[in-house]
Amino acid sequence: MSKSGRIIIAVLSILLTCIHISCPAQIDTNIISLEKQLKKALPDTVRIDVNLHLAEKYSSVDIKKSEHFARQALDISTRINYKKGIAYSNYQIAKILSDSEFDLAEVFIIKSLESARETNDSILIAHNYMLIGNMKCDSWSYEEAYKYFNRALDIYLRLHNYSSVAGAYNNIGMVNSSLKKDSIAISYYKKAVVMNIASNNKEWLATNYLNIGSNYYIMGLYDSSFHYLNQSLNIAQEYQLIRILPWIYNSFTQGYIARNDYKSAEHFSHLAINYAILTHNH
Repeated sequence: MSKSGRIIIAVLSILLTCIHISCPAQIDTNIISLEKQLKKALPDTVRIDVNLHLAEKYSSVDIKKSEHFARQALDISTRINYKKGIAYSNYQIAKILSDSEFDLAEVFIIKSLESARETNDSILIAHNYMLIGNMKCDSWSYEEAYKYFNRALDIYLRLHNYSSVAGAYNNIGMVNSSLKKDSIAISYYKKAVVMNIASNNKEWLATNYLNIGSNYYIMGLYDSSFHYLNQSLNIAQEYQLIRILPWIYNSFTQGYIARNDYKSAEHFSHLAINYAILTHNH
């Protein structure tokens, strides 16, 4: 086997293995402030909201803590029969489980949708459609994924929720990429970039740039690929978005292999492996 082949296998074997190691959370001031609030006497609905905010904050740095806070929100919501809290807690837990436990994630999605429909929460219904679409993509059911992403997009556009429109554009791009329609995929990713710059959504912007760079790599346009990968990496490092780093480093690895720069490829493969170990903490 060639050296480049060994590098790719080493990286992907780590990235695709569920390693139960917690990463050190990159705590920001918002998280510290929210955790301090939980130590105070709070009305149940406020406590639910704080737990859900913490679950979302931790989702990009420590998935175990994210699940902990989401389940705390669900427990309180269920005890007081708070439909909105039940809906959003189930959705948050489904998001966490969707990477590794599809069947269980579907159970939480169904529960979230039931509560969202009872409370006429169109945004949450759309969020659940997006999550279903992601899971359909992961199981290679691209036509089904495309259907759910577009259902979500229609709701977001109707409600003028443009930050979520950006997410839908990104995921529709992802479907087109999977169907080897790379130029169409890039056009959707770039639509998402415009909206995420406007809304200052750094995490989604880093993802957009990563996806664009990956598609340019597939098309053999390596200079363009490295340009967008570097933009993704700069954002991820500046804002401590460590869960996306393994994928960025893996994309750099593949790009350097394509250029026969095996020394750089090996460097980035080690980074990918190290961050995969740190962040694969489902």
